[in-house]
Amino acid sequence: MNIQGILKCIQRNPKRSLFLLVLYFAIILTIVLAIDFRDNVIVIPFSLSTPLLPVCLVLWWWCRGKYKGGDKILIDDEMLRRLSGHPDMFSYRKLHTATNSFATEIGRGGFGSVFLGTLKDGRKVAVKQLNNTQEEGLDDFIAEVRTLASINHSNLVRLYGLCVEERHLLVYEFMDNGSLHDWLFNSSREPLDWKARYSIAVETARGLAYLHEDSTPRILHLDVKPHNILLDENFRAKLSDFGLAKILNKDESRLVTFHVRGTPGYIAPEWVLEYGITAKTDVYSYGMVLLEIVGGRRVVDRSQDNEEWYLPSVAFEKARQGNLEELFDSRLSVSEEAAVEMKRVINLALWCIQSNSALRPRMSVILQILEGGLQMMDPPLDCSLPFGPCVDNNNLLSIIEENSEAILEKSVSSMDGQEPSISSSHVVVVNVA
Repeated sequence: MNIQGILKCIQRNPKRSLFLLVLYFAIILTIVLAIDFRDNVIVIPFSLSTPLLPVCLVLWWWCRGKYKGGDKILIDDEMLRRLSGHPDMFSYRKLHTATNSFATEIGRGGFGSVFLGTLKDGRKVAVKQLNNTQEEGLDDFIAEVRTLASINHSNLVRLYGLCVEERHLLVYEFMDNGSLHDWLFNSSREPLDWKARYSIAVETARGLAYLHEDSTPRILHLDVKPHNILLDENFRAKLSDFGLAKILNKDESRLVTFHVRGTPGYIAPEWVLEYGITAKTDVYSYGMVLLEIVGGRRVVDRSQDNEEWYLPSVAFEKARQGNLEELFDSRLSVSEEAAVEMKRVINLALWCIQSNSALRPRMSVILQILEGGLQMMDPPLDCSLPFGPCVDNNNLLSIIEENSEAILEKSVSSMDGQEPSISSSHVVVVNVA
């Protein structure tokens, strides 16, 4: 292990790692002081080597038990005790049996795969397997565990336990109806009616409002999208996948990250343009989800005509024309009452995706609007999208899609407080004239 790896271990588990380092150097120092140099031959006295052997064996056994997974990953015991609902440490053998040798795959993403399983007590579970065991993948695994250590809410998916033995596995409650993504974009399924969609929007807002304002510490999800909104047997929404989540300390309102990671179409411009991230970063992503809920189509859809492929720019244009009903999902039978509600949700979405994060409402305000407790002004409809059309030209600024994958990576330099220019590393200009 190199110096960077050692420092990483110390960061993840500082007390135990430093203790082991001190003990290690103490043993080396003891050996150096006790050895005898005779005719250029190093002799370790029997009186020293005899007690060192059982000490090393005991130390190895202690570390094996404490780390619960050998040298694969370090999990802090205090963190495990703080996990909501007191989740279990599962053995790999137990999960191998529960999933019938990982036979039924129910989901797949950049992180790895999700398998259906049944525990001995009859509970159905979703077992998420981390495929990427490199540093970034392990960081995502630990981030998800650490985040779930401090949250407990009916609109956040519950973690039953984890495994760090032969593979890195997370065990979640099973959500019978899959993800919102499947119900919005899978043409083989009967589309959700507006009442169900509206409830999902409200419940997702409740989960995010809890993370941003009511949980201790406050949490940024940073990967809000239909794929990460799961639905139970009653179509109640629960937010999932906290691999990119960040924790905000009491005195923090903004974080500067060293990598931009997320799904193109849902990433807020301030993150791409090196302003750092706040709770309003999640608000932007949530606004994109609202547009998809109303329209039943993806935010970025290359199969559409040149003027139609980027849903937010279409939404702003329809709002300027006063034709919001043209954004409605054509598969829905919309009543007059539902039409009023859908238009209000579109206007709320346009507030959420303003490029100036200061104009976006907080999630608690969004929730009050959706629940009818607050009235809303019409959103600004000027040129407010860094990745959309301007009033005076026909150019679209498109977010980068690297190798058609849903992950955007780049190094982020430190902020100097100046307005960053939009360079080719941030956007691609597409002429649609």
